[in-house]
Amino acid sequence: MRLYSESVERWFEDNPDRRDSFNEKFIHLNKLMSRYTSFVGKAVHDNIGFDIKPGYSRDLLNEVVIDTVSDLERISKFHDTPAPNRLKEAAYTVYWIVRHKPIALERKLPIPSNAGLDELTQFRLRFINEEFGVRFIMGAVYPYNKQIAAHGEDWLKESLHRRKIFEEFLLYYLVYRLESAKSLEAIMLAMTISPAWEIDSGIWKSIE
Repeated sequence: MRLYSESVERWFEDNPDRRDSFNEKFIHLNKLMSRYTSFVGKAVHDNIGFDIKPGYSRDLLNEVVIDTVSDLERISKFHDTPAPNRLKEAAYTVYWIVRHKPIALERKLPIPSNAGLDELTQFRLRFINEEFGVRFIMGAVYPYNKQIAAHGEDWLKESLHRRKIFEEFLLYYLVYRLESAKSLEAIMLAMTISPAWEIDSGIWKSIE
């Protein structure tokens, strides 16, 4: 974890390649968080008329990206490996999102019980950074794609059911059990053998 007193510009100067890596990851995450918070706010408002005003801190997002880049650099340097693959990158990104928690709700929970929002949805809103982490992992590593149509309707129903169970487990893990990015990576790696969904083969490629 980078010390907060350290100058970001000095951090860039130590390794000029960091700036490109930082900018690429920051732009990507900034876009995803902007879309996610807008979607969640609109969905809750449209469904129950309750304005939770989700937003995120760009300063904390900076810290997420800096710590992620630093960890990935360390892995490549000390383990004498090429740039980590996308699966490892996703694990470290989500780990630091959960640690720094850049997303927040301006309107405090709980939402009134008579608003019609179930407990699981309120739990997801209460732990909105962890829920974003679930969305990020599922999109980066286990995305649905056009090939799913070839498997047939029965397979698709079973896939959706198993996917839902895994997403709920993953949310629980991020909220209560996350100890390290390595442990999260191990879970993600184990789930790549599941027949419940298509795996994006690009996860095995170097992020460079």
